[in-house]
Amino acid sequence: KNAQRQRNGRAVTVMYIIIAGCNSVGASLVNKLAEDGNDVAVIDRDEENFVRLGDGSNCMTVTGMPIDE
Repeated sequence: KNAQRQRNGRAVTVMYIIIAGCNSVGASLVNKLAEDGNDVAVIDRDEENFVRLGDGSNCMTVTGMPIDE
C-alpha cells in the first residue's frame, strides 16, 4: 500500500514494506528503505539479529517466523 507525504514541499510516495529476515542484507535493505522515508517492518526469528539495524533505526521489529509453514 502506498501513501503520499510531503517532503521538502513536494508530495512523495511512501511505501509500507515488510522485510523477512534481518541478516546483513536484510538489515542494509531495512536501513536504506527507512532512510528514504518508507514505513518498514522487519521480521526475524532471532531477536539478537536486530542489533544489525544499529542505534536509531526507524522501523518496527517483530520477533517470529517470517514464513507460514
